[in-house]
Amino acid sequence: MLKVYSLLTVFFLSLQADAYSQTVAFDPERWEIRAEESRVVDHLGRKSLFLKGGVAAVKNAQFTDGVIEFDISFTEERGFMGAVWRMQDFENYEEFYLRPHQSGQPDANQYQPVFNGLTAWQLYYGDGYAALVRYDFNQWFHVKIVVSGKNAEIYIEDMEKPALFVNELKRDTRSGRVGLSAGNFAPVHFSNFSYATNTPTLKGKAKTPEPMPAGTIMSWQISNAFGEKSLERKHQLTPADKEKLTWTTLNCEASGTANLARLQGLREGRNTVFARLDSI
Repeated sequence: MLKVYSLLTVFFLSLQADAYSQTVAFDPERWEIRAEESRVVDHLGRKSLFLKGGVAAVKNAQFTDGVIEFDISFTEERGFMGAVWRMQDFENYEEFYLRPHQSGQPDANQYQPVFNGLTAWQLYYGDGYAALVRYDFNQWFHVKIVVSGKNAEIYIEDMEKPALFVNELKRDTRSGRVGLSAGNFAPVHFSNFSYATNTPTLKGKAKTPEPMPAGTIMSWQISNAFGEKSLERKHQLTPADKEKLTWTTLNCEASGTANLARLQGLREGRNTVFARLDSI
């Protein structure tokens, strides 16, 4: 009897290690917030986080795969609010946000990767990145994000049927922090934030990408960044100009997209790069 109890205990502890779940209260010691505005307030009968223009990250969180859940409340104003995960720092993470002003439209929400502080919604749109959803305004509703490997499912109000299946998460599958985000336009209220780390089973399946046409360029050499003013009234690079350049290979995604932000962001005096072919 003692041996059976011991085995069951080990099995239980193993399950606990594989599936960690917690609700995170909006207490200052639990969150690191970098935002234009943030405060804990009562909203529609609940303690909530008011957030505008930034990101709130759970301190010491380690999330690779699992489930993120929260309640959200916003008005019909133009805004961009949602959640982040696998966050390496405040400039590198995966993100899903809702667009209240696009309620009922095909782009009512958006998945995007953020590389080096640059958002990428212009590159990733349509099927697999956004979905038509109608929102309820000025009241609480629930959002759930289920992440597994290179895919994710997004549930909005309906917790049985995903509103969106993200066909391919664009960043590397690396553990990072989780949190909440809000753009610089309308503010948002969040409540009941929780996350679980496990390996969930997704209801959808990733689509096989369409092959690119023959001759599509799938790899580029990208230079270090420099200021565009250095090219004013210049029509040809001098040997001295070329000596200042260093080159990094950037492989394209399956769609043929080359997201330059993977290599570097925008900085003062560093807003331009050259791209060249490996070979012709």
